[in-house]
Amino acid sequence: MEKQERRPSLLRYLLNFDVGAIREGKLRNVVDISVNKKETGSLIDIIRKMGRKGGLIFLRRMEEAERVAELLENEGISAEIARGSDPDMLERFRKGETDVLIGAAKPYGVLVRGIDIPEVRYTVFYGAPMYEISISNLEEISPGVLSIALASLSGILGREALVLSRQLKLNPDEEKIRRAKEILSDFLSSSPKIENVLFRDGEAFLCIPDMLTYIQGSGRSSRLRPGGLTKGASFLMEDELLDFFVRRASAYDIDFVDIGSVDLSSLRKEIDEDRARKKEEKKEILKHILFIVESPNKARTISKFFGKPSRRYYDGAVVYETSTGTEVLTIVATLGHLVDLTTKEGFHGVLCEGDEFIPVYTTIKRCRKCGHQFTDLQACPLCGSSDIADSRSTINLILRLAAESERVLIGTDPDTEGEKIAWDLYQMISRIKGNVKRAEFHEVTKKAIMKAIAESKDIDENRVKAQVIRRIEDRWIGFELSQEVQEKFRRKNLSAGRAQTPVLGWIIDRTE
Repeated sequence: MEKQERRPSLLRYLLNFDVGAIREGKLRNVVDISVNKKETGSLIDIIRKMGRKGGLIFLRRMEEAERVAELLENEGISAEIARGSDPDMLERFRKGETDVLIGAAKPYGVLVRGIDIPEVRYTVFYGAPMYEISISNLEEISPGVLSIALASLSGILGREALVLSRQLKLNPDEEKIRRAKEILSDFLSSSPKIENVLFRDGEAFLCIPDMLTYIQGSGRSSRLRPGGLTKGASFLMEDELLDFFVRRASAYDIDFVDIGSVDLSSLRKEIDEDRARKKEEKKEILKHILFIVESPNKARTISKFFGKPSRRYYDGAVVYETSTGTEVLTIVATLGHLVDLTTKEGFHGVLCEGDEFIPVYTTIKRCRKCGHQFTDLQACPLCGSSDIADSRSTINLILRLAAESERVLIGTDPDTEGEKIAWDLYQMISRIKGNVKRAEFHEVTKKAIMKAIAESKDIDENRVKAQVIRRIEDRWIGFELSQEVQEKFRRKNLSAGRAQTPVLGWIIDRTE
C-alpha cells in the first residue's frame, strides 16, 4: 500500500476519524443574473453599473478577446487579457490599475481556477460556457463522442440511444458504433429543431452546458474571508442557449434572476458594503451546529451537499462533519425512536393516578442477532440472545455532541413519529444546552436543508400528543389483544394490532 493510501487508514485506526474536504463551488454567495442577449453594448453597460473595477470577463471563444479588450479600452474601461499565469497582471488588477480581466470560460482557464483575491466583485460570462461537439461528420467521430452525443439526445432519440451510449463506454465494438452512427444520421437528416443543437455554416454542433466552469468562474466573486463569504454577482449573457443553460443550472441549486428585475445600483452597494463589513469583522463567525436526523442514509446524504465530509466513529456510530460556509454542521442519526413505554410500570407503561395518565419511558433495546426490539429485558424475548444494542449509547453520544455545539437543530421526519423523537431529544438536550430548535424539511435537497436551518422553529406539541395517544392505544389495545392471540394459539411471536384487529373482525362479520 502506498504512503498516500495509508494515511486515511491510519487516521481512522488511531483516531477514529476520516478527513473531509470542501469541494470547489459548494460555498458561494453569488447573485446569478441572466441577460437574454450577447451584445457588447450590454456588456459595457453592466461593467459601468457595477462600478467598473473588480470584474472578470469570461469568453466562450477566445478569438473574441482582442476585439472585446479593444472595445472596452475605447470606452474608458482598462482591460487585460489573461493568457497565462502573470503575477504582475494580477497585482495591477488588485491595485485597481486594471478594471477588468478577460479570460477563457474553460475548466482549466487561468481566471477560472488560478485567481483567489477579494478584489473580484463580479463576473460576466460573455456567452454561456459550453462544450461544443461537431456531429456532422459521423465517420470521424470517436466512440467516446458518440456515447456523449447519444446520452445528451436520449430524451429525444429514446431508450435505445441511452442503452447504446452506456454500451459504447464499456465495449465499443463495430456493430455498436455502426448503429450509433445510423441513429445520429437519421436524426440529423430530419433537420431537427433542438435547442441544444446549433447549425453553423452547414455544420451541426451539440452543445452541452459546462456547469463546472460556470460554478468555479462565478465563485471567484465570492470568497471565504475571516468575516465569512463575500457577496458577489455573476452575469450570464447568452441568446441562443440561455433557457437551456438556466434549466440545467437549476439542478445545481443555481437560480437565475432576469436582469430586468435587478436594481444593479442597489446590488453594487450591497456588494461593496458586505465586503467592507467582512473586512472589519475579526470574530469567529463559523457557528457549530449539531444537526440530528433519523436515518443514517439521510445523514450521509446531507453531509455531502457541501463537499466531502469528515467522519468520526463512536462505537460503530458514524458522525459526519461539514461546513456550509457560515456554519460547521455535525450530523448524527438517531436510528429512529430512542425511548418507548416501559413494560414494568403501571398498566402497560402508563401510570393511572386519578384523572391523570402518566406514560413512563425507558430506552429501546434491539437484538443484534434477530433484530427484535423491546424495552425492559436484558435478553431477547424471541431468540434469547444477550447481544443487545441499547439506545442509551446513542443518547450519550448525542449529549456529548450537543455539549460541543453552540446550537442543536433536530431534523427528524416531519410527521407525528418524527415530532415525538424531536420532543424526546429536546427533553434530554435542553438540560445541558439552551439553544435547541426544530428543523423541518420535506425534501432532502441542499436548498431545503439551508432553509430549515435558517427557519428553525419550536416543536409542535400537538403532533407529540397525537403520537403519545397512538402509542398508548397500541399498548392498551394491541398488547392486550396480542396476549389473547398468543395464549389462544400458544405462539409467542403472534401479535394483534390496535387497528388491524377490529378491521379484521369487521371483515369476518360482513362475510358471515
